Amino acid sequence: MPLLAKQDKGFQGLIPYLSKIQRRKGFEQDLRYFLGQHWEAEIGSHQSDGSYVNAAVSDYLKHISSIEDSKPHLLLPYWYHLNLALLAGGQSIKRLTKRALHLEGLQGQAVFHYEDFLDSRGKGLTSFAFRTALKADVDCIVFNPEELREILFESAEVFRRNNALVSAMDVGGRRVLCWLMVLFVAIFAVCILM
Repeated sequence: MPLLAKQDKGFQGLIPYLSKIQRRKGFEQDLRYFLGQHWEAEIGSHQSDGSYVNAAVSDYLKHISSIEDSKPHLLLPYWYHLNLALLAGGQSIKRLTKRALHLEGLQGQAVFHYEDFLDSRGKGLTSFAFRTALKADVDCIVFNPEELREILFESAEVFRRNNALVSAMDVGGRRVLCWLMVLFVAIFAVCILM
């Protein structure tokens, strides 16, 4: 998304959010916590040609890479759905997993942790107000009708591709917290490319 924000004036309103909602480090911490130091091997190791042993991960990354090059506005649905999910339901998931798994501090939940929420003018906000401000700023981005159609189609693709990851995830014969792991892998893939 930083690339997008720099390329298109329409995305300038999202720049203040970018530093507050970067999730890569949190995903890496959580993957390391749940799968161990060699978590990358557990999800399908990275190959020299840029692919992954896990075909669903490889397909996801190839797709993200191709739209980044050809139609970067289509990265918006991945970024948008991820962040709104983490800001809304993610906070509930954080509480539930902490209780169910008896987690301490940020163990296994770093991806759900956010620093202070600020709007585009630097004003402090609650999680709900931050989400509302983020949605409003995304709604201000102007797209032509063709781009809007593509973005709507790609929004459906986000969910289709995430479901393909869920189906493909069988980490060491375990389906432990599969929904959480797929979320981690999908977001990590998006974070790598941004």
